[in-house]
Amino acid sequence: MPEPAASVGFQAVRGSAMLAAGLSALPMLRLLPPWLALSLLAIGILAAATARDRSWPVLVRAALTIAMTGLVLAAYGFGFGRDTGSALLLAMLALKVSESASARDLRGLIGFALFALFAAFLQDQGPLTLALALIAVAAVIAALARLAEFEAGLGPGPGLRPRLRQTLLWLALAAPLALAGFWFYPRLGSPLWGVPENALARTGISETMAPGDWLDLLADDSPAFRARFIGPEPNRSELYWRGPVLWDFDGRRWTRPHWTSARRSPGLSEASAAFRYEITLEPSDRRFLFALDLPREAPDDASLGADLSPYALRPIRDVHRYALTAYRADAVQAELPDGMRAAALRLPPGYNPRSVERARTWRREAGSDDAYIERLLAWFNREFSYSLAAPPLGRHTGDEFLFETRTGFCEHYASAFVGLMRAANVP
Repeated sequence: MPEPAASVGFQAVRGSAMLAAGLSALPMLRLLPPWLALSLLAIGILAAATARDRSWPVLVRAALTIAMTGLVLAAYGFGFGRDTGSALLLAMLALKVSESASARDLRGLIGFALFALFAAFLQDQGPLTLALALIAVAAVIAALARLAEFEAGLGPGPGLRPRLRQTLLWLALAAPLALAGFWFYPRLGSPLWGVPENALARTGISETMAPGDWLDLLADDSPAFRARFIGPEPNRSELYWRGPVLWDFDGRRWTRPHWTSARRSPGLSEASAAFRYEITLEPSDRRFLFALDLPREAPDDASLGADLSPYALRPIRDVHRYALTAYRADAVQAELPDGMRAAALRLPPGYNPRSVERARTWRREAGSDDAYIERLLAWFNREFSYSLAAPPLGRHTGDEFLFETRTGFCEHYASAFVGLMRAANVP
């Protein structure tokens, strides 16, 4: 007969299930907006600590479900797609932790944890996600084994090392079947869930960038937008289109901070107006728009961020047309405000030490920012090659790209160049 929920044996099994659920949430948590990830993590920890002997009341769970759904929808612009659905799944996993007072509850929690891993792979298939998922799968299998032994009345089961060997053996036995499914199962041309976000990695624009996440990109030549100029047209060298600007770097991934969404008036003069044009934007299910540098105002139903990036008020789900005016770059102040300058120079400590040392040495030798930039560009043109099939990178993505592989595509060069500029105190 199963032991009561308050018993030491059940609490040990519950601890295994909590660990498996937490590890399964990690791959997806790192892909969420920071404030949303912290909110879901706090709810999960609170549930694990307070629902040891009995589940939370139904009314509490219902209220939290509504609140968490609202948080997720707010984080993704109240649009529903792959990203929103994946975040909602993780929110439900956090709430599911509050139902863990019986063996049946734990089975449901562990099964739910596996779906959180599936959701993470819809977002990202990079090496870090894969490593975290493998650890989580091992924890899930170990938790299921411990739960089965508890329900069968077999006692605490083997220790940590025998359990680890047992889990690795089961994973090894399952690997051939998984590989067969990967190679031989037919692939659909579009995802089953039918939302706009692609399941395939493609070249293009995103609000996050992690160099080396994709080893083989599928080149996508479908247009992102079309531009029609009203009056004089710019030279090709002036066709710099501003989309989402990624400021924050955690050592691996570049992201757009939320403070850039704050509206501002850049204070450009009418005399500096250069080109008027109309954009026809293809649907992307995202909010960012594109503007020829530099925009003075946002189009209708949009706002202009602190970094002059235009953003729609709602995700773009249909062909969208808007008109803008481009202003010359000399119409804005040359110096960044102190807060933006600090953000434009920020680098995470402990990452890419060789790149930081090279940047500071070369900037000191160059004597000026312009000479330093010319030396960097000459280095890139002389010793590097461009390829969509770039080698995988480890912890120090900048160092490994600059001093080892020296092969990559646009995101490798952009990330490395900005890192070198920031290390040399050039925003």
